Amino acid sequence: MNSFRSRSNSSNRFGLFADFVIIIAGIMVSFLLNEWRENRNKEEKKIILLTEIKQDLKADSLYLYFSEKTYKELQRGHDSMLTFPKKGFHIDSISMYLDYFVSYMPFKPSERAYINLTNDPDLSIDLTDTNGVDYLINKYSIIRSQLYNSINEWELIDKNFVLNTTLPYLETNAPFMHAPPGKSFNGKVFETVSKDDHFKNLVKSGALYKSILAQNYALASRIVGDLQKEINIYLETLSKD
Repeated sequence: MNSFRSRSNSSNRFGLFADFVIIIAGIMVSFLLNEWRENRNKEEKKIILLTEIKQDLKADSLYLYFSEKTYKELQRGHDSMLTFPKKGFHIDSISMYLDYFVSYMPFKPSERAYINLTNDPDLSIDLTDTNGVDYLINKYSIIRSQLYNSINEWELIDKNFVLNTTLPYLETNAPFMHAPPGKSFNGKVFETVSKDDHFKNLVKSGALYKSILAQNYALASRIVGDLQKEINIYLETLSKD
């Protein structure tokens, strides 16, 4: 009898232990499944963000391309103003060159993807990733926070130069830079101003700022183009898996 009870108690204890192991295993499986789902959801969110980045970069690349061309044209206009007096002048040409002299263009990159990237508290990027989605998102973040900021800083310098230096100078020394209604452009005023050393120095400074911005846009255009190619290859690879 005692032997039967002992075996019965051992069997009960083993059964309880087995039930306990099953419960623990169930909890572990549930935990691992939840962790897997969370990781998959995070990866899916990153892929969605990467798709948004791709769309924003497509718009940015066009803006960068045309901005580079525009600033190269503005730079050429400044360079022409320095040699212009030696070749004589035409009133329409003077007006065009002065428009170049007082022109600047703000840089407004696409914002949707960057806003989603910076405002999502649940989004974590693995900075050690060297070829995956985290690498691509991090590379985009660097472009936005460093490369685009460099363009914005130089554009602010150029804008302040135009608004605070060139325009006040022309208003004082060449008030007929834009013809009043019913009057012709006063080319003689410009002919006098164009020989002024201070004016020439202003034109040289303006040409330098335009040249730097053109170079910044060219660099950004190449880097953005390279990232676009990497993103396209990555997304195409995912679609094949």
